[in-house]
Amino acid sequence: MSLRGGKLLSLLGHKKLRKISGRMEDSETSEELFLTMGDKIALESVDGLGCISSEGFIDNNCTIPPQPSRRSRETPTNQEFIDSVFAIVPRYKYDAYIALSEKLEKYGRSRASIGKNKGEEEDTLRHLHEGERAEVEENLQEFKRMAGKNVTYGQVVQLMHVKSGRFLTITVKEIADLEKHCMKVVLEDYGNEGSWFMITPRFKLRSEGDNVRVDDQIILVSKRFHNLYLHTSIRKFEDQRREVNASSDDTRISWRVKSFAPYIDEYTKYLQVGDVLRLFHREAEGFLTNGRDQDADYSNDKKVFLELSRDTSANGMGMTMNKLPAGVKQSSKSQASGAANLSSNSLWIIEHAKPTRGGVVRYNEKYRFKHLTTGRYLAAREAQSRILDASGFGSIARSGEIQGVTSVLFTKAEADSDQTLFSLHPLNSTSKETGKITLESYICIKHEATKT
Repeated sequence: MSLRGGKLLSLLGHKKLRKISGRMEDSETSEELFLTMGDKIALESVDGLGCISSEGFIDNNCTIPPQPSRRSRETPTNQEFIDSVFAIVPRYKYDAYIALSEKLEKYGRSRASIGKNKGEEEDTLRHLHEGERAEVEENLQEFKRMAGKNVTYGQVVQLMHVKSGRFLTITVKEIADLEKHCMKVVLEDYGNEGSWFMITPRFKLRSEGDNVRVDDQIILVSKRFHNLYLHTSIRKFEDQRREVNASSDDTRISWRVKSFAPYIDEYTKYLQVGDVLRLFHREAEGFLTNGRDQDADYSNDKKVFLELSRDTSANGMGMTMNKLPAGVKQSSKSQASGAANLSSNSLWIIEHAKPTRGGVVRYNEKYRFKHLTTGRYLAAREAQSRILDASGFGSIARSGEIQGVTSVLFTKAEADSDQTLFSLHPLNSTSKETGKITLESYICIKHEATKT
């Protein structure tokens, strides 16, 4: 298999500032791990017994999911934990963004409408829009300057929700849903001054200027609203979730820093947990694909097949033709490789077997592959016979039989068994078994349960 890597954030069309991800994992073995700018973390409420979580897209509210048992706290699913992962970024500037937003509101306009009219009003908006773009670039350069440097107590930072690219923000426009004396905390698209939080120590063991360490207990104080702390509610919603809000009360404000992945340069050549990729079979010249039937019952197991990456109509072999989503430019390389290369059905997200771990993907460790469009997990089971009819593998099947097959690939809705666990291995023994996997590398994928 070849790994055709593509960053999840860029594939989903996230903005420039959101495509920055985390540092190399060389410090994993150190006894004491300092928090650095760009690290991906989860914030666990010491009082609420859980991590700040948000779906991020449809629902931008921030809560702490229920933790009914010790076992459930230690073994969350990948889908649950990714909702709790935030990247630490420096304090961004918002002066130009606020100025433009205020003018647009005054004129009843949107950013998309800028440049479509003429006149003094249009000149004013165009000038402010240029200032906003310059501010975004300045913020990006500030991140690059700070990335990988230790975070210290007293420093002001922002927390970017990795899944949605939005920023944890205190909004004074709304009060909290459960505790009416508190302000609401949500995820905002661009962030604002309510997204600025100063990190202060929970105990006197640490002081201002000291490095923040992983597993430290911290307090997050709003820089914009000086008397407000990031706070956990006592009351619960009907689904037993606790509310995350902003309060002047100095109880239930302690958070423990839990590491998900250290900072890794955006332009690194290594494959990372959370990346979107295609699995290309070198000999069959096809991409591993999961079909999407409109009337499919996704509670049942679904077979996986290979889509050819070249035109085979001349020799009668089947091929599924799919186009790129609207607005996505097709490169000459993609055009040459055929429809399978363009189909979203061949996109997979790589996840670590331990949902609370991220970082660089390494040889000989266990991972799961989650289908991007259906959310189903790649799995395998032993075949009933060592000789399988080729039609069981989907549209690329040639006439005849496939010899020596001992397991069958399929997808399932839940990642709750060893059927979904795979390990990655180099093609030759000279490669480091514990080494990091580079993009575009050829590897062997081993199913852990069946050893195939």
